[in-house]
Amino acid sequence: MGRVCESGETLLKIFKTRDQIWRKVSNLYTFTRMKKDEDNRESKYQGLFDRAVSSNVAAESLMSYIGPEILSHEESKVMGFLKEVKELEVYRFYLSELFRQRNTHFR
Repeated sequence: MGRVCESGETLLKIFKTRDQIWRKVSNLYTFTRMKKDEDNRESKYQGLFDRAVSSNVAAESLMSYIGPEILSHEESKVMGFLKEVKELEVYRFYLSELFRQRNTHFR
C-alpha cells in the first residue's frame, strides 16, 4: 500500500494536488480547443490541441492510482478522515461514490 491514506492530511494534499493538475490540464485543453476551432486550417493550433489531449491522457494515467489505493483501505477509516480534517468534507460525495461503486460491483 502507498501513502494516500496515511492520514487525513495526506489524503487532503493528494486531492488538492490532483485538483490543481486537473485545473491546469483542463484550462490548457479548453484554450487549445478554442484556438483550433477558430481556424481548423491552422496546423499550429491543431498540433497544440493534440499535445493538450496527450497531456490530459498522461495526467489521467499518472493519477489513476488514487481511487484503487483509497479502496484498498477500510471505508470506515477513510470516511473517518472527514471528521478529522474538515477541509476533506468537499470530497465526501467522491469518496461515498467510490465506496458505493466498489460495494455494488464487487459483492
